[in-house]
Amino acid sequence: MKKKLKAVLYYVVLFLLVGVFLFSAWMMYSEIRVYEQEKKANEELNQYVSVPESVQTQEQTIQKDPFPVVDFDSLLSINKDCIGWIYIPDTNVNYPIVQTTNNDYYLKRLFDRKWGNSGTIFLDAENDSSFTDRHSILYGHHMKNKTMFGNVEDYERQEYAEERPVGYLVTLDARYEIHFFAGYVTDALNDCWTLDFMNDTDFEVWLNNSKERSAFESEITPDVSDHIITLSTCSYDIADGRFVLLGILVEKES
Repeated sequence: MKKKLKAVLYYVVLFLLVGVFLFSAWMMYSEIRVYEQEKKANEELNQYVSVPESVQTQEQTIQKDPFPVVDFDSLLSINKDCIGWIYIPDTNVNYPIVQTTNNDYYLKRLFDRKWGNSGTIFLDAENDSSFTDRHSILYGHHMKNKTMFGNVEDYERQEYAEERPVGYLVTLDARYEIHFFAGYVTDALNDCWTLDFMNDTDFEVWLNNSKERSAFESEITPDVSDHIITLSTCSYDIADGRFVLLGILVEKES
């Protein structure tokens, strides 16, 4: 009887171990598939953007126009929700931006609207698509392979922030430099996603608080007349954490 019981227990344990192994293998395969799906989708999108390169001479390095050149006509033919493109040199941030009527749709949909865990970079549904609000928010996933907004949390490090002080935003009608001045880890209940401010004083207090919370120091001091953009992504440092990177939008001539 004991031998039979041991045999049964042996096969039960074996079955459980095989089950755990198969589940782990499936999870690993699913994760790899997500990254491969996103990689393929991004490679297809790259044909619609041209990123500038520096020209090296014997005397100096000459920077061409730093803004990416975007084929919005082609992007709009794929997805009418496209409103812009964001690019941060020396990072993986080089993506189209979309906006729709809610903040859930593009969390799990790629630019072509097909289902995909990596999602798409999107502007808050409450923001004006012209980026003329006092505060505009872009959301993107923190992918483990550092794609999407995976590099955003690297701005926790002073050296990283100093080496990448400016990003670029191109819309259908305008071009903006993004001068980053603050970035920090927070929880989902923080006021960093505030879009409406009662007056200049409230906005000034909010800006000052953002500077004080920043993980890196910046010589940039935002003013109440500035238009602010926040790049928001998940953070694994705390439970239900977020990392937000704030910058001043400076419009440039086309």
